[in-house]
Amino acid sequence: MKFTSIPDTPCPEKDSFGIHPYAQGLIRFIEGTNTPITIALQGEWGSGKTSLMNTLQDELCGPDGQFLPVWINTWEYALMRDSSSTLIQIISKMVQQTASNNEVKRKALFEKVKRISAVAAKTAIGITGGDGSAIDEFFSTKNSSVGELRDELQETVKEKVKESGKSGFIFFIDDLDRINPPTAVELLELLKNIFTLEKCVFVLAIDYDVVVKGLKPKFGELTDTNEREFRSFFDKIIQVPFTMPVSNYRVDKFLQDSLFSIGWCSSTQHDNKVLMSHISEAAKITVGNNPRSLKRLLNNLSLIKCINEAQDKIDGDFLKDNLSVFLSFALVSMQIAYPRIYNVLNKYPSFTTWNEDIAFQLNLKPLEETTRNNLASVSEFDEEWEQLLYRICFADYYLRNKALNISMLLNLMRTVIVETHKQDVKHNANTTESYIDSGLDEPRIIEDHIRSAMLSSAVTNIEANDQAPVDYHHSSFLKEVRDLLIVSLKKVLPQYDHIIAPASARVQENAPIQLTPDISVNLHTYSDKGRIRLNLQMVVYMHCQWNTVPQYLEELGYKDQYAEISQKYEVTVHKFSHKRITCYESRPLEEGAYPYYNEHYLRMQFGVLFPDTDAFKERNTIADMTEMICAMLTTRQQIDSLLSNN
Repeated sequence: MKFTSIPDTPCPEKDSFGIHPYAQGLIRFIEGTNTPITIALQGEWGSGKTSLMNTLQDELCGPDGQFLPVWINTWEYALMRDSSSTLIQIISKMVQQTASNNEVKRKALFEKVKRISAVAAKTAIGITGGDGSAIDEFFSTKNSSVGELRDELQETVKEKVKESGKSGFIFFIDDLDRINPPTAVELLELLKNIFTLEKCVFVLAIDYDVVVKGLKPKFGELTDTNEREFRSFFDKIIQVPFTMPVSNYRVDKFLQDSLFSIGWCSSTQHDNKVLMSHISEAAKITVGNNPRSLKRLLNNLSLIKCINEAQDKIDGDFLKDNLSVFLSFALVSMQIAYPRIYNVLNKYPSFTTWNEDIAFQLNLKPLEETTRNNLASVSEFDEEWEQLLYRICFADYYLRNKALNISMLLNLMRTVIVETHKQDVKHNANTTESYIDSGLDEPRIIEDHIRSAMLSSAVTNIEANDQAPVDYHHSSFLKEVRDLLIVSLKKVLPQYDHIIAPASARVQENAPIQLTPDISVNLHTYSDKGRIRLNLQMVVYMHCQWNTVPQYLEELGYKDQYAEISQKYEVTVHKFSHKRITCYESRPLEEGAYPYYNEHYLRMQFGVLFPDTDAFKERNTIADMTEMICAMLTTRQQIDSLLSNN
């Protein structure tokens, strides 16, 4: 059954993360323990402490369990109250639950709590003030009220245990990490001095870091010299620290099943080990193994899917292939874990081309030579764009510690994008052209896919954007423009009338048109700063030992011929550079290389930008695009002719 969300409520009956062996170990320990004893469940917020406590309560305090439960959610009593009121409310509730079903005892205990409440308030003030004198006074043996309360509580516990036939009480104290840390520390001290009772087990959801923060008013900032004081306080209160086994959580299985349950992946994709391993790796280096963070990520993904379905984007170009499933997942993970990097990537999606121009725009400080040399020796930072990424991270304390993870994530995205494209080209039986002949080099491929995935993930980005992506159905738009261009091209190129046709049945962000048996032009679209961009691209590709195709032609003795061909092409470029300048973006021949594949190329590109799809279908616009395609075709054929002479 498909669901639209993953609930974040603590769930003892479903072991989604493989914590069952740890829970059973704790249960066995508690069943055989001597009392009094205090157990601390340690872990960051959202790591599953409450779920584990629910499991312990069900097993130890159920119909067949040997303990009586007292559950206190400290967060509920801390809302809209000061520290002293919070403490009195919590202690009162614990007393009330311990003496439940005995009205006489309950009233007597409650009266004693009221009598010591004034002293308790002074205690809270004393701790907060940092001198610690009030806490000593409050728990002094001279304070008979506290001793009387403790003695009467002990008597009540023994009577209740005997009456019920149980072994004792378990006090579950939850959400201590959500209240003010000094208040949490005060509560720990109160529990230690009032509720250290026989036949009582305390299970506290608190992390050592909370204790450290709560003791700062008393001990100051944590340093190497006073660390022992902090640890001694914790050890005095807690006899058994249990750290949530987050690093051992069975995240892969949980992610795999949850993505299928919200409809993010198909049954086939659910069983695809390579795809799921990439997804698990992306999750690990972004949101990590924290259950709450993972559920938030999954719910964001589900919301994105629902919105795209409502906007009718699901048909043909959203989550249809494995790359879309992975890339959208990775970007939303980045959005949650590293929002600043996500926003930079949103502005500059071709991340492998990040250079000093981008650094200037981001106002980044240059790296010191020593740092730059050290980074160059690390594989995750040995490229220029990776070092720029490090500079972005260095300006933020949190990101600085996560720079390696972020580089790993971007490199993973890069690998998956490029490898997927290589496989697509190999399986494309409709063309004999190489990787570069598809009209895209690596930076462009990365940019295309990142832009496409960004369009869907933008709805959950909290950063305001006054130039929101234009909402349009990419594949439908490309098909319409492609069909209009095919009709126009057949008229001006009658010699190829029987050849001009769609070069691929699949249309997502690209729609190639076959012009001759060996040459095609690619149509590519994405949203660009509040407008729709349509790029027409054609590439001259070859393997050669020189840096560029022109260098190779010059070596062959065709320098003058190439200059003439290039000049004629630039005449057309110049024409459109001054025609409707706000709508057209025409470029001269671009020379480049793709060393990874030992490929070198000349690229011709013509950009058309309008605020809506209808403008692209106007007769004049189709005529202009047709003329530009013909110029590209002529240039390509002339260069091919030179190359064929050798």
